[in-house]
This record gives sequence, C-alpha cells and structure tokens, in this order.
Amino acid sequence: MTLATGRIYYAEDDPTIDWKKLAYFALSIFWRAAADSWDRSAKVGAKPFIEVESTLQEDLRRFPLGQADYPEGVLLTLRVSSGPSRCQTGKGPKPVSSCPA
Repeated sequence: MTLATGRIYYAEDDPTIDWKKLAYFALSIFWRAAADSWDRSAKVGAKPFIEVESTLQEDLRRFPLGQADYPEGVLLTLRVSSGPSRCQTGKGPKPVSSCPA
C-alpha cells in the first residue's frame, strides 16, 4: 500500500520479505530489553528496560533460540525508515487482544 509518507508492506503478502528473519531480529531485541535494565550503574534487581509479563518474556527468550514458535497472540510491528533523521517510534510486543480492532 502506498501512502503520501511512504509504503506499508505486509510481510505475509510479499514473498520477498523474510518475516521470520525480521521477527527473529525484532523479538530478540525486545527480549534483551525485557531481560535487563541495561543501566550498568543500576543496583542488583533493577527493573528491566521494558517490562513484560514473565510468560511473554520466556516466549521471547525461547523464540530466537529455536525452542519455540513465534509467540501466540503477539502482534509485532516494525518501522524501517530511510530518512536522514532519527525517529523513535517503537512499542514493545503486546498481546493481540490489547490491540484496537
């Protein structure tokens, strides 16, 4: 789909997009953010950078290792920008049931 500001691609509709590689990359990043505070000055037991339910965190850990399928009920959106400016628009994976219809 072409928009005035860019394009939207649906990975399942385009065989040239390897959604499994994109999902592996993106979910592994979210897992890392959910597993650690990433603040080296933080005290032991500091909250992780992104807080997710423990069952989702475990699903995110196991998926990149090939120990589990893509987490059921999780919607992942990915934005890739070729523009010169940085754009911070990420939101963590969340259960599909919490997404607007």
